[in-house]
Formats: sequence, C-alpha cells, structure tokens
Amino acid sequence: MPIKYTEISGPLAERMLARQNKAIYAELFVQFGPGKCFLPKYYSEHSDVIENFEAPLGQKKCLG
Repeated sequence: MPIKYTEISGPLAERMLARQNKAIYAELFVQFGPGKCFLPKYYSEHSDVIENFEAPLGQKKCLG
C-alpha cells in the first residue's frame, strides 16, 4: 500500500488523535521546512507524545 502524504497540524491533528482509541499506531504526516517536505510522525495510544521518526534517505516527499 503506497504511503500517502498530507499536511496535518493544529486542531485538526488533535481531533484526529483523539479518535485513535484502538489503533496501536496511526501515521501522521506534517510539513517539514519551507520546501514543503513531509516526514512521517507516529502516534501511539500508549503515549501522550507524538514521536518523530526521520525518514530514510529518499523517503521524504518534497513539493514545490
């Protein structure tokens, strides 16, 4: 299944996270830098923190 990149931030992201009540991990993508690069972030139901995992070389998607 191909990875889909989208910008999620602020209240929208918070509402989405609030709905994650059974998934172990939910993939979120947030804007990284002025070049509109997107890196995956993962939310775990067992953590209050969204952990940022750096994408391996070539895994970043940049637009513009």
